[in-house]
Amino acid sequence: MTFRISAINPGLGNPDLQLYAVDTTPRVAAGTIVQAVDDIGIMQVGEFIYMQASVAVLAAQAVVYELGPNDAVALTASGTHANKGRTVAVALTDIALNSWGWFQISGCAAVKALAAVDGAIVMISATAGSLSSGVIAGCQVNNAVFSGALNTPAAGLAYVTLNRSSIQTQIT
Repeated sequence: MTFRISAINPGLGNPDLQLYAVDTTPRVAAGTIVQAVDDIGIMQVGEFIYMQASVAVLAAQAVVYELGPNDAVALTASGTHANKGRTVAVALTDIALNSWGWFQISGCAAVKALAAVDGAIVMISATAGSLSSGVIAGCQVNNAVFSGALNTPAAGLAYVTLNRSSIQTQIT
């Protein structure tokens, strides 16, 4: 999918925020959220958040993030993030350490996946930056579902529908 900023966000004053660009200095405030339309593919709307990568991130990798005094973007991993309730996003492009870029937080995203079944629940996996439909205790991604099988749209990827998703919190 190829997204572009649309007239949905007229208040930003910049119709071309270049969703696939990587910046060494921020072009908008950290945490800015925009809507964009995939006008080349299947005409879907997605939401994207602008953040600084505190680790190097590859396109389509899943990340967890926090906004606040200690902003952080980290690759998802079951051993580190299970039961943490942290929010999940997907990188649109490769983003170098300490660089700025856009991450998808809602809509249909292509994500690195180890296993995926259309309609299945989404789990963070033990492989950093990848999601899976294989069940791992404490690792379900709430408000997310696989929207296609593994290797669609490409090898090692799957479509997932996000809705400002987060990892489940600890069940007592």
